[in-house]
Amino acid sequence: MSSAKIVGIRGGEEMAQGYHTQARPLATPLVKLRELSKQKVHALLRKLFENADDALFAMADKAGSNGDQALFFDAMRELRLQKKHIATHVLKGLIKSFNELGHYRNNTQSNGVQETQLEELSVLQNDELEMKVAIEGMVNRSRNACSQALEDLCERCESLMAPMQLNPDQTPVSPEILADCFGEGIADLDIGIRARLVVLKLFEKYVLSEMPAVYSEANSLLIQQGVLPEIRKHRQQRKQQTTQRHAWPQETRANQNVHHDEIPILGAAIPTMQANGGLEDLRALMHSGPSEAATETDFPMLSEVYYSQQELISALSQFQVNAPAQIQGNNSAKVIDFRGLLDQRLAAGQCTSSYNEVDADIINLVSMLFEFILEDRQLQPTMKVLIGRLQIPILKVAIMDRSFFNKGGHPARKLLNEIASAAIGWNEVPEGKIDRLRNEIEKVVEAIIESFNEDLSLFDELLTRFTRFMDQERRRGQLVEQRTKDSEQGKAASDNAKLQVQNFLNDALAKAEVSASIVELLREGWSKVMIIHHLKNGEESKEWYDSCRTVQELLWTLAPQEKGVEPSVVKQSLLQRIPAVNASLTRGLEDVAFDEFRRKELLHELEAQHVQILQQLDLEIEAGEVRQREYKAVAELIRETEELESIFEADQPAAQVPEPAVEQEEKTAEVLAEAGQQPSQEALVSEDQAAKPPAEEIVLVDPASVATTSATLSANDPFGQQVEHFAVGCWFEFSGEDKSERCKLAAVIKATGKYIFVNRSGIKVAEKTKAELAQTLRQGHLQVLNDGLLFDRALESIITNLRGKQDEA
Repeated sequence: MSSAKIVGIRGGEEMAQGYHTQARPLATPLVKLRELSKQKVHALLRKLFENADDALFAMADKAGSNGDQALFFDAMRELRLQKKHIATHVLKGLIKSFNELGHYRNNTQSNGVQETQLEELSVLQNDELEMKVAIEGMVNRSRNACSQALEDLCERCESLMAPMQLNPDQTPVSPEILADCFGEGIADLDIGIRARLVVLKLFEKYVLSEMPAVYSEANSLLIQQGVLPEIRKHRQQRKQQTTQRHAWPQETRANQNVHHDEIPILGAAIPTMQANGGLEDLRALMHSGPSEAATETDFPMLSEVYYSQQELISALSQFQVNAPAQIQGNNSAKVIDFRGLLDQRLAAGQCTSSYNEVDADIINLVSMLFEFILEDRQLQPTMKVLIGRLQIPILKVAIMDRSFFNKGGHPARKLLNEIASAAIGWNEVPEGKIDRLRNEIEKVVEAIIESFNEDLSLFDELLTRFTRFMDQERRRGQLVEQRTKDSEQGKAASDNAKLQVQNFLNDALAKAEVSASIVELLREGWSKVMIIHHLKNGEESKEWYDSCRTVQELLWTLAPQEKGVEPSVVKQSLLQRIPAVNASLTRGLEDVAFDEFRRKELLHELEAQHVQILQQLDLEIEAGEVRQREYKAVAELIRETEELESIFEADQPAAQVPEPAVEQEEKTAEVLAEAGQQPSQEALVSEDQAAKPPAEEIVLVDPASVATTSATLSANDPFGQQVEHFAVGCWFEFSGEDKSERCKLAAVIKATGKYIFVNRSGIKVAEKTKAELAQTLRQGHLQVLNDGLLFDRALESIITNLRGKQDEA
């Protein structure tokens, strides 16, 4: 028999009020925003499913085992079958977030973990927890990428629903809503957790990473509709309210100032803490498994008196101001023994008190958090020292605000992520030079240690200040980096153009014999004209074709002989082409500002060579006419001789066999030779060309650079394959014998195959080929740095470790 659900009167009133509020019609700007968001998200989902097949197939192709390969193929098949269902679910959730604005997230959470009993959380499935952590991680990354645009969108939507107040995750089409809906949409896929996480990564890549542009367009739409066009003034008016909301409640302070003697002992109800999703999930994972006996020894029985929250905060504040020996100097890069410190001070009063279970778990979680941070290879020792000084303030925040572990937008958590993200590209500055980043981080750390008592709004202020500083540094670095990339791309394009011109000119000169002055004209002058046309217009342009044609025409005018063509015809063609060639050369050399004095000298020498060739043609033509007259005279003499011989032979009794035509031609040649006829002009020219040395090879590009770019790797080289996956914008660390240097991959120049690395200021620090990077990886002198959010990576590590211990148990 199923039990009926009973809803209390108050609950019924809330439901009725909620229904009444939800029935409120949307303002016209929100209706337009809903349609815009639906179109944009639908387009991004289509892009996701179009690219998912290729991405999953590539992963399957590179899988190390048949099992992994089958995993990706199954995911590919399931996505194909369920993509319509997934897209529909996401779009329905998006529309619902508008229609139930201000209540949508509340409705979804009411059926989720927050109403789950504490004992049920302890048996939460590991896969579900891993999915929750993955979704939270990508939501946090998405929010950090467009925090300002989301904040503006939330305030504008809130102004249209006044007096209703929206939480950040209630903003329509927010990363939380999209990620939750997509997670629910893929819940029915018949695939394992690994494949499900891969699908989530694809969703982040093709949808969430494109949302900043959608949020920007959404804000522009609302501004056009007249919704808070001057949002800064509006934000200043709300700043005081926000500060009060974040401040520590006076009533809570008063309650927590009660001495621990006044805390009720056995039988009295200990205040039940509100479940906060992420924190409770972590606690459930910490206490899951067969380790209950250990838990009992670690945490006292309820018959003991617990330290109040205010006592813990007060003790930590004293340590924060007057740091003990174990957290001073270089030791600050080590994890603090919080329990040992607190026991020394708190046990000095009455030793019958201990920690309640939640506070003890928070202390353990913060210890594990900083254990990961201070052992992380992504941070340099100097930065670990600075971040390590924040251990006590962070523990205070975690004890004061239970949302610290599950709220990605928590100011203290964001500030920690911002500092770590900025520090990943930091390098030691030479002595005597100003280190702006280190100085700013030190200022933030000192401000927290000196000023943070119980007012959490301090982290908001410091986050705003540090973010502003980093934005300025980032813009400055981006400008320099862009100049560096433009310079390298221009250099690569120039080298490529030079190589094309060099190859063309050398191929052309290989078929002709020219003087040194012509080689100089082409190498020093005309090559610049060709390079400019190649860079500005490309290889398919008319300008490039004309510049190549001019070279061919020039070389023809210097060696115009053609087989089977009369010299007079060649001369006529030459006289027509020379002016056009000279005009083209003059115009091009003037355009590139070639030295005027040298240009005139070279063109004068070219003119002299043309005159010489024309004179040779004239001699050849004249010699040909003389040969023609002599040939006719000899032929006439032979004809008359043959007539006389034929008359003489007619009088003879027996006829003689006439000489063949070939013999007659040979006889004519003999007669011409006896007459002193010289060899033909063509033969002289041929002999003269054979005697000339070959033309000098034109070199426009450094041969060494061409040789380095031509180096290739085996397709199966694992280090070469790893280099192929290097993404522009990722951080790397090059280690050497003396020092290591961190730099970012700024560009991959396809024309030359060069990888360009810059430092945090955007200045070029390294230029490597794929083969050189593979060799550096092989030697262990190159490390790929993970620039993901530090807190999220630490949280993932904690969950992985806890699951590992659970599996071992």
